[in-house]
Amino acid sequence: MDEIIELNTRLLDTVRREGFAGYDPFDLLNSHLLQSSPLYGNEWVRLAWLQFGKRSPINFRPVLGVPKRRNPKGVGLFILGLLQDYHRTGETGYLCEPASWPTGC
Repeated sequence: MDEIIELNTRLLDTVRREGFAGYDPFDLLNSHLLQSSPLYGNEWVRLAWLQFGKRSPINFRPVLGVPKRRNPKGVGLFILGLLQDYHRTGETGYLCEPASWPTGC
């Protein structure tokens, strides 16, 4: 059980440092490189670009200018996890996470 709590703590620390933002499997269309290209309007190029981003074993997003963003579903899942941590431990700090959100403590 201690290993799970340690893993949970490390994951939460990493996500805090990233501002609860990250990459999405479908976000390669947000690439500044693609958007400035005349090929951006071609649906086949967009589909190929999207599949390239999803299936590539290497993360090219930083090189291609894809910004990290908050995903509403991801944020919701973190909120559910924080609520479970609160119910498990009773520590109110989980209810104030992260403090930078509008409802932070």
